[in-house]
Amino acid sequence: MFEAEAAGLREINRSGKIRVLKVIAVGETEEKSWIGMEFIALGSVKASSQADLGRQLVLLHQTTAGRFGWERESTIGITLQRNQWRAN
Repeated sequence: MFEAEAAGLREINRSGKIRVLKVIAVGETEEKSWIGMEFIALGSVKASSQADLGRQLVLLHQTTAGRFGWERESTIGITLQRNQWRAN
């Protein structure tokens, strides 16, 4: 789950449309899985308005390709999200 989350965050970051936390590492032990992301101190980044976030999301979703989907399955919470490539 965290491997797919990290890959998704990296892909969103590559778009340059919206700022997301940078992934440092992902790992697991016998009992736990984890994802480490950059630390941003509260108050160190100028807070954006909800309207700014909305505009950034619009820009992100205007990114197009010749097909729909993604290279791997992921999750939304505990729900599996199948992301097979499709023409429409």
